[in-house]
Amino acid sequence: MKAKNKIHIGIDVNEANVRERVGSNQFAFEVIRAIYGLSTPYRFTLYSSAPIVADLPIEREGWQYRVIPPSFLWTQWRLPLELYLRRERLDVFFSPGHYAPRFSSVPTVMAVMDLSFLKYPLFFRKKDLWQLTRWTEYSVKQAIKVIAISRQTKRDIQERYGKSGDAIEVVYPAVDRKLFSPVSEEAVKRVRIKYSLRKNYFVHVGTLQPRKNLVRLIEAFKVLVEKSSEVQLVLVGKVGWMADDILAAIKRFPTPDNIRLLGYVPLGDLPALYGGAVGVVMAGIYEGFGIPALEAMACGTVPLVAKTASLPEVVGAAGLLFEPLDSQAISKTLLKALQLSLEERKKFNQLAQEQLQQFNWQKSATKILEVVNGVAI
Repeated sequence: MKAKNKIHIGIDVNEANVRERVGSNQFAFEVIRAIYGLSTPYRFTLYSSAPIVADLPIEREGWQYRVIPPSFLWTQWRLPLELYLRRERLDVFFSPGHYAPRFSSVPTVMAVMDLSFLKYPLFFRKKDLWQLTRWTEYSVKQAIKVIAISRQTKRDIQERYGKSGDAIEVVYPAVDRKLFSPVSEEAVKRVRIKYSLRKNYFVHVGTLQPRKNLVRLIEAFKVLVEKSSEVQLVLVGKVGWMADDILAAIKRFPTPDNIRLLGYVPLGDLPALYGGAVGVVMAGIYEGFGIPALEAMACGTVPLVAKTASLPEVVGAAGLLFEPLDSQAISKTLLKALQLSLEERKKFNQLAQEQLQQFNWQKSATKILEVVNGVAI
């Protein structure tokens, strides 16, 4: 291994280099921003297929961007070509998303969010499924080390790809505690007015897609509305793939005002949306992690999550769990959250603050750099 002060690390910045970030985009952005904030002896070159967006860290000594179009099949030929032709050789390459360069002249480290596309292939479009399946497989198999964002994801990688446990490091996502924290009643009031929200509402944050289990959540919510007619279900996130059944369920809901479909919401509005909610719901059948649950806990709001995959790992004892395939169980959990006393909410909040100690972007970035350093030439 080279001396630490000579190690040159390449990073694929494409996953973070978007304006409206969700899920894996946010993970990549926060990891890159946290790495930038650490005092390290390394040099970094970050590669992109498109111009760099304004909120990524600015260039400085030891931190440079290289924009290398075109974006078409970028990880398959353009990035590998750049790595082979580059005069100043990298020592290691890190991809914070599922796709590493198809061929690489240097060792690679890559991150995997989840393997939902293998567990629930019917939830994905054929084109996306083909790419996810084949590109993730080669990326995992050629990587010296894989970053898994939960213990559940690590187990799945070992099971599906036969990757040694020693080659997989669990590195948790986190939340920006400066942004996600309890807000004032005035801030909650402003958000309620802006989005036409009632006093009692549940929030779901995430792209509208089949594996989010939203049709079943809407069915469960319908039962709740029959008992408490003033409560709302607020869906935050862009309409994703194969969302027709979800949109149809919303359209046929008997009392349309009880469901609010907000689309993409600016990041700055989320803390107040969380803070004013009765609870934040994650009903997905399979989640690699569950950042909205963490964000809710940081804002003092109780998360309601499916007791599958990584979600129990994320919330611990700080949330309410339900069986995601049972709409009656979901409905009962919604009602339970609606009926929580102030003291019960305080207790959940105390547990949440303890649980949140596990999740810190600086710690995660430090661990990733330790892994990357360990495989450098």
